[in-house]
Amino acid sequence: MSDPFWRDVAANGISVRYLERGPTDAGETLLFLHGGTGTAARHWSGQLTDLGVLGYRCLAPDLRGHGGTTNDRDGLDQALMADDQAAFLEALAVERAHVVGFSIGGVIGLYLAMRRPECVASVTTIGSHMTVDEHVIASNATIEPGRITIEEPDWAAALRELHGAHYGPGHWRQLCRWLMDTWARQPAWTEADLARVAVPALIGRGQFDDRAVQGQIDRMVAAIPGARGFVVPGVGHFFHASGGGRAALNRELIRFLPPAAA
Repeated sequence: MSDPFWRDVAANGISVRYLERGPTDAGETLLFLHGGTGTAARHWSGQLTDLGVLGYRCLAPDLRGHGGTTNDRDGLDQALMADDQAAFLEALAVERAHVVGFSIGGVIGLYLAMRRPECVASVTTIGSHMTVDEHVIASNATIEPGRITIEEPDWAAALRELHGAHYGPGHWRQLCRWLMDTWARQPAWTEADLARVAVPALIGRGQFDDRAVQGQIDRMVAAIPGARGFVVPGVGHFFHASGGGRAALNRELIRFLPPAAA
């Protein structure tokens, strides 16, 4: 890789590509998890720079089957992807991290908090949900690869570039099919499931997010003990990567997280 900050590490039977910013001896480590069809660089470059400069150790892996990370099976499972993150942290000798996840990344962060709570210092989700509803189903249809090829050729070209590292330029189509399958069935949490999240939690969305609707956010905040919710006005699902949305998320994170210094 030409980017000197890219790394690769073996974890949970796969090769994980990740970005790192900030001091390795920081008192607090942040683990950023991107959304489906994205990559660490595409979804989190801004926060890696902004929070790294503040003294946090910032880690952002490509999820299983995405970008430069391999997949050792045919399909995706969000609980397994949470296990990937526990193994990733262990491979880097990180005892606990503050997990910040966008969309499916936030879902994976909550799975991680429930399955491996010893790894998680806190969890922040933006644009995530607790169960598959009609809004999630409608959003799933937007990543059907045949539709993308015909209706959004520029996005198809970007997906070819983002996800061809290990499996070639056509892998993005398989990735979209994997995502459509898992998004149709996961997560399927009840309030009792989310009550098991025993770490500080910050649950947010953009005001005009038509995937993670306010009703789901309200249920998540009510179910997770001590959770706090937030809404960024005037923005949609993918708000955090640039401009005012990036600054708004940074403000929320800085208020929520402990100081970076040990």
